[in-house]
Amino acid sequence: MSLMTRSSRSDATRPRRTLTSLALAAALALVPTALALGTGPTAPTAAATSAAAVPPAPPTVFRIGSFNILGASHTEGADRRPGFDGWRERMDRTVPLIESAQLTVVGLQEFQPRQYDRFRELAGGSYDLWPDARDLDHKLTENSIAWRRDVWTPVIKTSWTAPYFNGGMQKRPMVLLRHNGTGQQIWVMNTHSPADTYGPAQHLRNQHQQMAAAVVNQLRAQRPDVPVFYTGDMNDTEEFYCPFTAATDMESAADLGSVTNPPAEAQSHNYYNKSTVAEGCGMFQPAAINWIMASQEVDWTNYVYDDRSMKPSSTNPDGQAVSDHAMIYADATVPASPARNAGVQRVVVVDVPGLRSSAVGQAHTPNIAALREQGASTLNARTLVESTRSLPNAVSLLTASPQRGGHGVKKLGKVGRASTIHPKKGYTYSAFDMVRNFGGSTGFYSSDASARLLWQSWNKKGGRPDTFGPDNGRKKITSKALVPTDKAAVKAARKKLASRTLSFVHLGDLAEVGKGKAAYTQAVEAADKQIGRLLGAIRGNAATAHSTLVIVTSDTGGVGRSAGKKGKAGNYTVPLVVWGPTVPAGGDLYAMNPRYISPGAAQPPYGSSNPIRVGGVGNLALSAIGYPAVVGSRVEFNPFQDLQVFPPLPPSTPNMPRS
Repeated sequence: MSLMTRSSRSDATRPRRTLTSLALAAALALVPTALALGTGPTAPTAAATSAAAVPPAPPTVFRIGSFNILGASHTEGADRRPGFDGWRERMDRTVPLIESAQLTVVGLQEFQPRQYDRFRELAGGSYDLWPDARDLDHKLTENSIAWRRDVWTPVIKTSWTAPYFNGGMQKRPMVLLRHNGTGQQIWVMNTHSPADTYGPAQHLRNQHQQMAAAVVNQLRAQRPDVPVFYTGDMNDTEEFYCPFTAATDMESAADLGSVTNPPAEAQSHNYYNKSTVAEGCGMFQPAAINWIMASQEVDWTNYVYDDRSMKPSSTNPDGQAVSDHAMIYADATVPASPARNAGVQRVVVVDVPGLRSSAVGQAHTPNIAALREQGASTLNARTLVESTRSLPNAVSLLTASPQRGGHGVKKLGKVGRASTIHPKKGYTYSAFDMVRNFGGSTGFYSSDASARLLWQSWNKKGGRPDTFGPDNGRKKITSKALVPTDKAAVKAARKKLASRTLSFVHLGDLAEVGKGKAAYTQAVEAADKQIGRLLGAIRGNAATAHSTLVIVTSDTGGVGRSAGKKGKAGNYTVPLVVWGPTVPAGGDLYAMNPRYISPGAAQPPYGSSNPIRVGGVGNLALSAIGYPAVVGSRVEFNPFQDLQVFPPLPPSTPNMPRS
């Protein structure tokens, strides 16, 4: 067994090749369907917005491996390979090898059904698997991904597609994992490229890796802050490494970077150097065909080529080898994302139905105006296309789904004690689900009579059992207050601020205002005053002052009967203000997020362009505290959590070739 620590990065960059749209389309066959304000008009101070009091978030460090365990069919029957024990004996030695290496994630190849079942028997208490049932898909199971239950919780389990023997397209597993300690999310892909068993297959391996690269690039485009790890038996050395690293931002766990005199042992093991395309691609020789790759921001140390699997057991010298492959692994360090680096520990979302963008300003909303000055905002966010009513938009904010073809809530009717928003067959997930299912706490405080429907949808009776990691129960709202006035709602929220990961404060008084400009202005001022009280409580508590993100928005710009008129610009145009640690003062959310297009005065239909919508606020809140997007999020509502409110970290740079 050999061990080596990789060197640090240089400041140079490496050119990239692009993939054809055909390869991208084929590969993505199955990409998944997750302050300092006082009471009243007191402006925040610069000191209050500083994140200096919050220590930098720690990186996420874990050990990941890849192991072709040699399929059971190779060591039995008339064609049994000499030099190997039977599959059961080998599996009984394979699991201890994985456990002794302290792997928290491992890609397994040639993981045939009986080996899968034996792994479950021996390690099922410690490790989880995807696929999570071997009869789900026989071929998919043969390239399973395993992870320690106490370290990772799965968020999305899915697959991608690539060719195998004779060009037949097969699914390959990939899973989005969330680290239980830091909240960092990572994608893990695993594969086995076809060997030349049935004739020359280099063209198939090339196509295989082109499709893998397309998936990697798509995942990176969707969520640049989520690194991608790729493990497998590639059945190639430089034919894999050189094109793949040129087409993606990925690096090998065994890259030596700028080390000029690698040790002699590196010549016979899986260590590589990085080079630019222009200089050609150089690697140490001979090279192995097993790989662990990751996005370039990942730092690698302690790469190990563990060939114990290829030798007889030390406790049984007469025994035979476990596999014809070495097990490889390394320690990965993922630096904190901009959101984690901001030190946000909780988010407070304040929804003020009826608050028009035109009403926001120093004259009548001094607290919101101060938030805009000290944080990032837009006055040109959008409601749902199909409705400007408050209730459907509030539901969309929480569920990241549209009304039509989504949650289906149109307007407030009679709310019975058993009423929920869930369809008769099925369940509608919310931001409350994601926080509670991953161990956080939630608060729901509302003065709106229609809020009872929301509470009943995610209380102990309405919520679905937790299937993500440890069971946190069906109750998705930890504390609630359904009260007659905004003042009472804010009072209830203030008491629980420090202990709630996500608080949703629904101020409904403005939406009930009668006709007349004077009455509306007075109600706007009253709502702003309550926001000031809420933010004053955040400022006054050391536990919340420098670690709370505040989001103020409106689920409709209309009040009274006009709220239902979706064609009125004042109704579908609403504010979105974000304030908290490291959020740029005076930031324009559209300027900070070029993927989102300011719609001017229009209300673009879904799919025609991509304005910032209220329905994406729930996923924005979740991303700020490191939680996955709402299950079932629609493409219009920030499903990849790419609506950024924190400044980007300096880009990481790839390693350069040996001099």
